[in-house]
Amino acid sequence: MTPSSSIRLIDRVAKSVGREAANRWWNLAEQTHRQALGGDPWPVVQLLDKRAVEEPQSPLAPAYHLWAADALARVAQDRDALTRYDRVISAADGAPRFERIDFPNEALRQRAPILTRLGDIDAAIASYRELEARGEKGSLYLAGVTAELAGRFDDAESIYRETAASDRGPDAHDPAQRALRGAERLANKVGTFTSSAKDIARLVEDALRSRDIAALRRLASSTHFQAGPGGGHFRFETNDVLEHLCADLHRSRPTRIHPGLLGTGDKRYLLTTGWRGEWFEHIVGFYFARSGRGWEWQGLVVNAPAHPWVERWTTKEPHTNQALTLPLLAPWPEGRYFMAGGLSVFLLQAAELAALAWIPFIGAGLAAARALIFSLTRCGFGLRGFYYNVGPTHDGDNAFAIDFTSYQRGVPLLNISGGTRVLSPADGIVRWSRGHVPSGADWQVNEVQIDHDDPITGNPRYVTRYLHLAGPGKVLVSTAMPAPTGRRLGYMNDTGTSVIDHLHFSIHDTTLGPGIGPSVRPSPMDGQTLGDGDSGKCLRSTNRETIVLPPGCGAIVVELFRRLFGGR
Repeated sequence: MTPSSSIRLIDRVAKSVGREAANRWWNLAEQTHRQALGGDPWPVVQLLDKRAVEEPQSPLAPAYHLWAADALARVAQDRDALTRYDRVISAADGAPRFERIDFPNEALRQRAPILTRLGDIDAAIASYRELEARGEKGSLYLAGVTAELAGRFDDAESIYRETAASDRGPDAHDPAQRALRGAERLANKVGTFTSSAKDIARLVEDALRSRDIAALRRLASSTHFQAGPGGGHFRFETNDVLEHLCADLHRSRPTRIHPGLLGTGDKRYLLTTGWRGEWFEHIVGFYFARSGRGWEWQGLVVNAPAHPWVERWTTKEPHTNQALTLPLLAPWPEGRYFMAGGLSVFLLQAAELAALAWIPFIGAGLAAARALIFSLTRCGFGLRGFYYNVGPTHDGDNAFAIDFTSYQRGVPLLNISGGTRVLSPADGIVRWSRGHVPSGADWQVNEVQIDHDDPITGNPRYVTRYLHLAGPGKVLVSTAMPAPTGRRLGYMNDTGTSVIDHLHFSIHDTTLGPGIGPSVRPSPMDGQTLGDGDSGKCLRSTNRETIVLPPGCGAIVVELFRRLFGGR
């Protein structure tokens, strides 16, 4: 913690609650975050309970109840957490609002998954319905997911159809679109579902090996078939994509890249190489996901030099806007290197590898050697996601988002993004924190948002977003907490509609539009420019993690160990 960080954030909060209360807010947050890194939650929970009771009319009382509930939820002490989420709602009734935060919504959002874990599905669905009624769109879709995963298929189908009646967007991250497809999956009673990811992967691999086109068509999801670049995001696709895959299979010799499946939780990937076609070349991944009906082949990981994909993913009307005025560090630990997008760069490299691979007799060896050379860069070599104005999740208000990925140096295609610590790149206050989604779940994303002041005016202006974080219990900050530069927020993962572990990062200017406003270029980042032509740039972080350690020799040992070996 730097003194300037604490002074700036305490000054901001003191404007609404007073200096003494702002100092207590800071100190309680530091103790709560320290506990989130490990240890018994009860000492800090009791301290938060005590402070909330002593200041029942304070705008911070709901925040303290929320922090206590989150601390218990992280260690799965669900019934005690549930009690405190209920206290958040009671404490917020009539209390002045703190930092524009809707604390009842925060509590309801965290309360519903806990009720699900406790087996009270009806109460969980009711919480999601209340959230939807309070304006949090997409909550009703989550009620349908809850019912489906609990095996209540009739209830799930009914809720999905209710959700799908609202306006629908075309992409995989749109709740109403996903709800419509979920209802069709439950109603049609068709498709191939297995009890394990290995079983569905084996069926697909057998069909590829035997070039059994009919089997591939049977195995592909009829409702949720998607495609996206590794390290990017999925979008729902039309049936012609499957037909292109089948056509290209006749000219290809696909084989596994890794002996096992990649991924965590309810998302798994089979990576293959040896493709040579109009739409699919060199590397193609097969995506498997688990729903209430079991594991299903739901899409493709596309990293091909084929022109149709580039055209399909490029935004027709690129966005432009003003420059950033907030100094940013990289949102990962010092000394680590991550690629900023880079799909276009990978397409060129993959094209070269594909051409080498088809040279008679020596092609495979040449391609492997060239891939090794590509991997000797600081960021390694592997599948990469979207940069500015590309893809379904990097357009409109999110046009300047970046998908950050990192690969093992010297080992082609070995993604080492997963589990990397995500750090705050500038001083701010957490405005949104969701961490209950299990790692690898595709039905929702774990996300943190942080409010930042404009350094010129001193007024709240920017919002940074961090998507696809690991969970449950691995998001380490709660709403209304300070997030000084270097504060650990969570860990990179694959939650939501992402394709393989990565960090989706964006910064938004609230003065340019409603809500959090449209995104702006996060440039410079750590002193390095990220202009429109810098897709694939390899960035080194100087962001040193801020950890408030307890006093004593043990703390010194922990700090020394972190500095010597804490690369991730």
